[in-house]
Amino acid sequence: MKFKGNLHAHTTRSDGTLTPEESIEKYKKNGYDFLAITDHNMFFPEADEFSDQTFTVFNGCELNFDSKNPNKSHHIVCLEPQANFSLKRSMTPNEATSQIVEHGGLAILAHPAWSLMSFDDCLKLENVVGMEIWNHISHAYTRRGDSAVYADVCAAAGMKTLLFAADDAHFYDIDCFGGYIMVESPSLSKKDLIQSIREGNFYCSQGPEIIRFERHDDMIIADTSPVSSMAFLSDALWAPDRVQMAKSGKDITQGIYSIKPQETFVRLECYDREGKTAWSQIIYL
Repeated sequence: MKFKGNLHAHTTRSDGTLTPEESIEKYKKNGYDFLAITDHNMFFPEADEFSDQTFTVFNGCELNFDSKNPNKSHHIVCLEPQANFSLKRSMTPNEATSQIVEHGGLAILAHPAWSLMSFDDCLKLENVVGMEIWNHISHAYTRRGDSAVYADVCAAAGMKTLLFAADDAHFYDIDCFGGYIMVESPSLSKKDLIQSIREGNFYCSQGPEIIRFERHDDMIIADTSPVSSMAFLSDALWAPDRVQMAKSGKDITQGIYSIKPQETFVRLECYDREGKTAWSQIIYL
């Protein structure tokens, strides 16, 4: 079964405009199956009180680590640590991610492009399960929501990472319902969802569906909902079959890409005629 969710949202408990109850209800009404409340530097321990058989709410927070440069910052989304995990503002980013993992939680690097992180900043970050390849509010309000180049540079350097798309909703106007993940999970239980996320059984999207993205011998095969084009991104600087486009105004639903000898990873982006994108996880070769 596939479940749709957003793992990054703010409420009136920090700098959002909706209460947790209002945020949860808004996502429910828009066809989502799960939501993480991730207010700045504070958890949402009441999450289970808002979960039922039809909707799951995750306990989370967004940890802010500001640098000496006022125009650069590390932001880490933390999900579902054990109850005895406590925040310490004096922690470094790596100390925090180490503690998150030790307490059973997930650490996700938020919006590296918006944060003006260097590639070296990302590569030095330890114990993160993944990074946000798309952060919708960062696009909506600053046009810096796309962190795909960070994913590629880090993967090319040998960093294994999962890719996430998230709203990071604050105002609930143009900053929501623009990036989500679709998780393949046995159930909507928190345990099953977290395990499926850890295993990378999900893709990111604004609308298009990725039905299959698999390696078969020396080929990568992608099946999608109808899209106008798709791109197989890798660390090969040139590949003649990288971008595959619809012809004669018709959409395509499958792409086949030949693995190049020098490649160490391949990932998929597909684009529909409304300008919406879907992103796969990375296949490491």
